[in-house]
Amino acid sequence: MKTTTDATATMCEGPDCAGNPDANAIGVTCPISSRGEKSGTSMIRRFLSYATQSGIPCRSFLVAVVVGTILNLINQGDAAVGGGSVNWTKIGLTFLVPYCVATYGAVSYRLRQERETRPSPSVSSEQP
Repeated sequence: MKTTTDATATMCEGPDCAGNPDANAIGVTCPISSRGEKSGTSMIRRFLSYATQSGIPCRSFLVAVVVGTILNLINQGDAAVGGGSVNWTKIGLTFLVPYCVATYGAVSYRLRQERETRPSPSVSSEQP
């Protein structure tokens, strides 16, 4: 793969950019060359790896307990206190959604930090 650059844009050329219509757009860096990966599978693996390590599950669980409890009290508090029927599916989802949001936020932050601290790929200064 050959990359060329000028003062305003980095352009990707070659087989690694095939199928990426934005790869050669002005001002757009080819995401494949800048991340050093050829498919989204590697990104999914890193996402899942971060989501299951470094305290993220514990923090996400605590967020889910606090936020889920508050939301369940708001949404179904009258049924629980007044003796009405409680929808257990809604209760489960009300805890699951904050867990997923907290996990996504933490993992996204870690992936961005990883991307910012990674050394940039070498770019040739050839002009087309």
